[in-house]
Amino acid sequence: MKAQNIFNTLLTFAVLLGASAFTVDQVSETAEASLKVKVSGVKTTEGKIHILLFNQAIGFPANPAKAYKKVTVKATSGEVTTTIGMLPAGKYSIVAFHDKNGNDAFDKSWFGSPEEDYGFSNIPGEFCGTPSFQQTSFEVTLSANAITVKLINVE
Repeated sequence: MKAQNIFNTLLTFAVLLGASAFTVDQVSETAEASLKVKVSGVKTTEGKIHILLFNQAIGFPANPAKAYKKVTVKATSGEVTTTIGMLPAGKYSIVAFHDKNGNDAFDKSWFGSPEEDYGFSNIPGEFCGTPSFQQTSFEVTLSANAITVKLINVE
């Protein structure tokens, strides 16, 4: 009888330990992070700065509808800073642009060249062509996260 009680106690302990491990996994999967984004190289206070956060290569960077999150902030000369919250940990990429005329679109010339300042995460300046999601991506973890996007001046 004593051996049976020990067995039952160990079995109960094992079940509770397994259940608590499952609960810890569930919490880490649903935990959320935040990302502080600084956009530098803002030349004027006209218009808005659009920040598009992508979590996959599909749609990056040309299709804003495919962005995971979109943030718009008022332009201030020099730099703007905002925090994007409620992010699961993972790989992300940012494209930002200065919408000087406030039409909520990234304007291009007749030939397709940019008419508004723009920038990508992990691309510090001029870039030949359009960078890929992989080239611009970075990891967001459950600890503190911050990134700077430097705008490329097109004028």
